[in-house]
Amino acid sequence: MTLETYLKLKSRPATSHPRAYCTQCRLAKVVCDCDLLNPVSTDTRFILLMHPEESRRRIATGRLTHLLLENSQLIVGDNFSSDKRVEAIMTDRERQTVILYPGPHAINLSNETDRTWRLTGQPLNVIVLDGTWRTARKMLYRSPNLHGLQQVCFTPPQPSRFRIRKQPHPVCFSTLEAVHHLIGVLEPMVTERQNLLTSF
Repeated sequence: MTLETYLKLKSRPATSHPRAYCTQCRLAKVVCDCDLLNPVSTDTRFILLMHPEESRRRIATGRLTHLLLENSQLIVGDNFSSDKRVEAIMTDRERQTVILYPGPHAINLSNETDRTWRLTGQPLNVIVLDGTWRTARKMLYRSPNLHGLQQVCFTPPQPSRFRIRKQPHPVCFSTLEAVHHLIGVLEPMVTERQNLLTSF
């Protein structure tokens, strides 16, 4: 190609248009299904603390989980020790606030006896760390105000079905799968929870 030909090609007006993306799910509009989502109503309030790395991903189950839950809040960051929104949630006297994290003293919500005796009976605020296992650990470490929360976990009924991103262990669930399972344990009468897996 000669220099003259190159300059002519370079000076041509662009004919292609940039791909349009949905502002909610961040996916290309040609594959966006936001209009088809059926949000689920729960008594349990889910607070999704999303790591900044996760917020930049096109395929993020935490964002989809938020879109599918009416009673949810999405907060992006990696250190929540001074976050007024998180502090307001933790000081809510109408609800017991717990964090979904499999620590050594976590309440196994799959165990009905453990769940019944160790929770207060108030409606729950469930804080969910949304990120990889590495970033979730960092988020918890960098947020001392979360350390005193009662940790909760569950026993996975089957391996994760999330195939787009590899899970480090068969019992590791994506955020959406984990929340779906928690709703089934805490509010089994909410049959609409299946909407989460349908969209997933």
